[in-house]
Amino acid sequence: MQNGIHGLQILHNGKWIQVEGIPGSLFVNTCDQIEILTNGKYKSVVHKAVVNGSTPRMSLVVSYGPSLDAYVEPSERVLRHENSTAAYNGMTYSKYYDVVYKGPLPKGKSALEALKIMPGN
Repeated sequence: MQNGIHGLQILHNGKWIQVEGIPGSLFVNTCDQIEILTNGKYKSVVHKAVVNGSTPRMSLVVSYGPSLDAYVEPSERVLRHENSTAAYNGMTYSKYYDVVYKGPLPKGKSALEALKIMPGN
């Protein structure tokens, strides 16, 4: 939710796109856990907030995740429906949190890339 001053941007096809919020609306950003659960079908949104230096910007951000002991992995139902193998390693949310926030991540890699199962492994 924003105060009418734009600043939220999402990465789309390698370019940063300004999110034009609708007054009174909420922007819901899908997270890494949704991408893992759907085995990559629904993508996590890479985003950033920018300021303009002249007008105060206010936004309300609420993060929500599973309990730290919840095990997050590609859904067996999705794998059967898509007739595919898991693209991501399963792990507890606590372990995921450690990968993302306690790093370091491999140079140039996102957390999701670090969690992907590499062919042959």
